[in-house]
Amino acid sequence: MAVIPGQNCPVWCRLDDHELDGPDFHRSARWRFGARSKPADRGEAGVWLTQKSHGPVWLAVQAAHMTTASVDLNIKDAAALWLRLGELLEQAGVDPVTGRSTTV
Repeated sequence: MAVIPGQNCPVWCRLDDHELDGPDFHRSARWRFGARSKPADRGEAGVWLTQKSHGPVWLAVQAAHMTTASVDLNIKDAAALWLRLGELLEQAGVDPVTGRSTTV
């Protein structure tokens, strides 16, 4: 069966070839943050969505520095992470929406 985004495939799915991971596995675009090729830097992080069949959607979070660790969070926990991350950024003097400093 052909994969049709928005019909039998979520609109956020970016897999070109579903046969690689299975026809019922979906993955969004991967967003990466931090330095990728600077060993002296503090590493990088990445996030993306995954879904198996018509099951729940998960937020995958990956951290990499010398080695890599990944965790899949359900959407409710991902929302809590987003909220707390915003609070931490505000405490650090950074607007969580724009990324700009809020200190003069």
